[in-house]
Amino acid sequence: MVWGLAALAIAVAVAGALWPRFVPLCFTPENHVVCPTRTESARGDRADEIAHGASRWDYLAVEVAGVVAAAVASAMTLGGSNGTAAPVKVPLRS
Repeated sequence: MVWGLAALAIAVAVAGALWPRFVPLCFTPENHVVCPTRTESARGDRADEIAHGASRWDYLAVEVAGVVAAAVASAMTLGGSNGTAAPVKVPLRS
């Protein structure tokens, strides 16, 4: 399950980097193109600016933020669990 989710995240990152219109990261409020790592003034067709506005660094920034969020959520879940002698299963608080 974990490897499948990791493969899916990597596939989305690669698809977004290769085909910017597949996973749009930028939006255009009030004559600006806003991306995760920068903001620029809008000049022409907004669809083209959105597609070409995101760089590979934007996709990296979003992926890193997702990995950090997953690590924090995992740490919070494991930090609140009760100890057990079972070698595989992780008990969750109920």
